[in-house]
This record gives sequence, structure tokens and C-alpha cells, in this order.
Amino acid sequence: MPDNLLISLQQLITHADNLLTHTELDDLQRKFINAIFSSAQELRNLIISLPDSTWERTHHILNFEARSHLASIMGYAEEMLDDPDTPISDQQKTTLQQIQTHSERLLD
Repeated sequence: MPDNLLISLQQLITHADNLLTHTELDDLQRKFINAIFSSAQELRNLIISLPDSTWERTHHILNFEARSHLASIMGYAEEMLDDPDTPISDQQKTTLQQIQTHSERLLD
């Protein structure tokens, strides 16, 4: 199961990294995407650093730690999607929706 988590987290990181290459981002958008990128990396590093133990123990640790990271990732993505004052391209919107989908999958 941790391999599935790592795959989804790597997809989140890749999507955020792709968004950061867009030059038309304003400062707030760039800050939000950097926060998404950082949170996903921190969570990935946490999973990688967990000692080999039972899935129950890993699940217990991740249940607490993952929620805060995923909540911030989902919140930033939602804010960018819902903010009418900050336009985003269709490609950015699709990528942010993918970030939300992966985050929700990880949260489940």
C-alpha cells in the first residue's frame, strides 16, 4: 500500500512542478503552488522515512500526519480554482483538478 501512496504523491509533486513552469502565474498563485509542492514533498519524505513496520502502525502514523498536509494541498488548490479575481488557464485548471483528485484519493 505505501507504494500506491508514493505513486499518488509523486503525481501531485509532478503536477505542482508543472504548474510552477507557467510564467503567467501571479505572486499569490506561485505561493500557493509552492505550498502544494512542499507539502506533497514533505509527506512523500515522511512515508519514505517510515521504518519497516506493520501496515497498521504505518496507517496510524499517516492518518495523523497526512491529514494536515493533504488539507493544505486541497485548500490551496480549491482557493485557486474558486478565486474569480485570479484567472487561470484551462490547462492550469485541469492540473489543479488532478491535484485535488489525487489528494482526495490519498485522503481516502
